[in-house]
Amino acid sequence: MQNPDWNRGAKLAEPVLMGVLLALVLVLYGYATWGGLITTQDSLDYLSAAQSFRQSGEFLSPDGSPYAHWPPFYPLLLAIISSIHLPLVVFHAFGLVLITILLYVMARHTFNDLTWRISFWVLSLLGVYMLLMAVFVWSELYFTFLLLLLLVVNRLRKYLPWADVFLVLIAFALCLQRSAGFFVLAGLALARVLENPSSVTHWLRIALGAALASSGFLYWQISRSLANASGYNLAAHYFFVDFWHNVGVLLGGLERIFIPFSLPFYGFAFLFGIHLLLVWKYLDLYAKQIYLILGMYLLGYACMQKLDAGELDRYLAPIVPLVFLVVMQGLEAFQKKFSPIVSKMIIGLVLLLMFYSLARTANNVPRWHERPMKGTKSVGLVEEVTWEAVSQ
Repeated sequence: MQNPDWNRGAKLAEPVLMGVLLALVLVLYGYATWGGLITTQDSLDYLSAAQSFRQSGEFLSPDGSPYAHWPPFYPLLLAIISSIHLPLVVFHAFGLVLITILLYVMARHTFNDLTWRISFWVLSLLGVYMLLMAVFVWSELYFTFLLLLLLVVNRLRKYLPWADVFLVLIAFALCLQRSAGFFVLAGLALARVLENPSSVTHWLRIALGAALASSGFLYWQISRSLANASGYNLAAHYFFVDFWHNVGVLLGGLERIFIPFSLPFYGFAFLFGIHLLLVWKYLDLYAKQIYLILGMYLLGYACMQKLDAGELDRYLAPIVPLVFLVVMQGLEAFQKKFSPIVSKMIIGLVLLLMFYSLARTANNVPRWHERPMKGTKSVGLVEEVTWEAVSQ
């Protein structure tokens, strides 16, 4: 049994440790964005929509056509911070702070052992995916914040008054931040239904909440399609046509989170399936719900039109902390059931994963630092880039 004084000291040290990790991620973020945040064509659309909304109350693309291909919440946020003269680089730094707080709360309610909490925080905060979302002018960073907030409120809903109201409001914003929020909402609604599948009243309550949460997103999509804004027509999209291609691309992206090479014949999917079968009974209800949400998120992307492999790290970045959370929770529970040798092997695998993840960060941060320094744009935003945002 561990010394109670040691446990108290460890609990007191956790907030300090989180402060140190936050300071490290902000230092890396500051170095990567020393010359400003990095923009892509999507970024220019966001910025143009924000500027036009401030000036005329309309969301417009850079060419003056209606802004239609993305939901409007991120441009709205950009318009607000611009109106109060808050630098965008500070806004993204603030997003990192908010995400750090939520990751702290999630880990405290998921892992029993401090070592596993530390490993999760290091992988989630100092890994390449978190910084990727922060250094580019993309909507993913605050999408991740809303996603984590949604899951934290869902987990603590028994202790929070009006929790279901907050869940609807957060999901409403999530769907208007990125279209993938609709996939998350579908997964959460299904997970909540399965908590009490025999109750019709429970079903109706969840259905009403999901309808309200998705109403803004659906209104935006339908109104843009009916107006044929910028030639946008949701009904003209060819869903499911590239399903199996997209499944392969997504599996490759997930594989890249854990290992630097590709396994043949869907080997990663096979190994991950074995892992899931072994640890499933050790997971708590909320970890199982997160797995369901992750499955719906990936299924939603698989049903879309042909995915660009070069953009895949961006699509997966918001769910990477959740992938680490559920995989490591299963490993923590699994570790306690076996001999010390197996336990040490599991710890060794986690250390290898941390080394690989931090090595990717060390490889990419200097690249991001150099690119903005070569830019010429004002207000800290630089030239469009079309090559991969993350290298191996």
